[in-house]
Amino acid sequence: MAMKSYPPEFKADAVALYLSDPSRTYASVGRDLGVHPETLRLWVREARANGTAGARKKGSVEEPASGPLSSDDVLEAENKQLKARIRELELERDILRKAAKYFGGRDELVSRFQFVADHRDAFGVKRLCRVLSVSRSAVAWLKAASLDLASLEDAKTVRLALHALTLCLDGSAAASTTIARKRAVFHALLEYAVELEELSANPLHKVKWKPPKTTETVDPRVVVNPRQAQELLTAVTYVGRRGRGRRLMALFACMYYAALRPAEAVGLRIQDCHLPASGWGRLTIDVSRPEVNTQWTDSGDAHEERGLKHRGRQDVRPVPIPPELVEILREHIAEYGIAKDGRIFSSERGGVVASTAYTEVWQDARLLAFTPAQVASPLAKRPYDLRHAAVSLWLNAGVSAPDVAERAGHSVDVLLRVYAKCIDGQQEIANKRIGDALAA
Repeated sequence: MAMKSYPPEFKADAVALYLSDPSRTYASVGRDLGVHPETLRLWVREARANGTAGARKKGSVEEPASGPLSSDDVLEAENKQLKARIRELELERDILRKAAKYFGGRDELVSRFQFVADHRDAFGVKRLCRVLSVSRSAVAWLKAASLDLASLEDAKTVRLALHALTLCLDGSAAASTTIARKRAVFHALLEYAVELEELSANPLHKVKWKPPKTTETVDPRVVVNPRQAQELLTAVTYVGRRGRGRRLMALFACMYYAALRPAEAVGLRIQDCHLPASGWGRLTIDVSRPEVNTQWTDSGDAHEERGLKHRGRQDVRPVPIPPELVEILREHIAEYGIAKDGRIFSSERGGVVASTAYTEVWQDARLLAFTPAQVASPLAKRPYDLRHAAVSLWLNAGVSAPDVAERAGHSVDVLLRVYAKCIDGQQEIANKRIGDALAA
């Protein structure tokens, strides 16, 4: 086991802390600092031999008092105690300063554990755990349960890691898309380790393992027809507490009539809209507000403003909108106004609309608009399925694939691959052409 290395400043502070308090023993000070008592005793002896340690106040446990103390002795002892406490506070301040830079503005539990592991030799585990509010037993467990990075050179270890990616925390099988995403992250981490020369090569390349196949095409059973979509939008206005459904109806309308992603609809601003009194309007989409855990955002906001999906930050997407949506948006703005930052859709208190809020409204609207059999089916199970319905409607109406792709924010290749099963009428045309060829 490797010997711990302590910086001279830490040793000097430890010696001063021991000498400043006559009631403290080597064991009690060692526990506070995460240092073995005999190590602390050795530091004190070395400091005294070097002449860098003053005499300890009389009356300590190891050095019994020989007589009454003068007022000067008491003041000197108290002064030493205060200096030692100041040094301790300064040390804790240094820890917090380093930690703040280390976390990058976030206080993630995982980052705190990593900070303790990286700075345990400089400050001691016990002090770090106390300052960062981390359990010492948890740190000890992580150290015992974690493998060295070099163990990934073994193919058996890599295969065990890949198997773990296929499971949820409760031991059940994870979804194929979840497995693929986790595997991609795992691969990127190993590539980074290779870049840092911590690994000689990416060990994933040595293991013959295939993730479960993912389904990219949209299930046609989730797509609603125009009549069903209209019934859903009407039902939305009748559900939700304190008129929440009515407040969110235009949000769902943007997903259906303009094929906006939920995050794009949530971030829609008044300056992005051209809403004439009659005729077609236009939305210019350049902002998305996806909802993620605050620990993964730079601002600490759950709805951090970002660019469009799979596009550059400055890219925009113009979307022509029919008169029906223009009228809905004009009425919504007239009734509810806009948020301070220009957002068209906001909560009752002016905040960003949370996914839990509009999902709850959507589920209640399905119960009102659909039959029990339809409610149990995948039909429009998620608000996102309104976007699928819009794109499917455009394709089946004969709009060219490049135009649909531009409006929906897809490439033509992705559009045709994802919505291949939602294009109606093509089978009959193909059958007729094959039949004509056979009859010729």
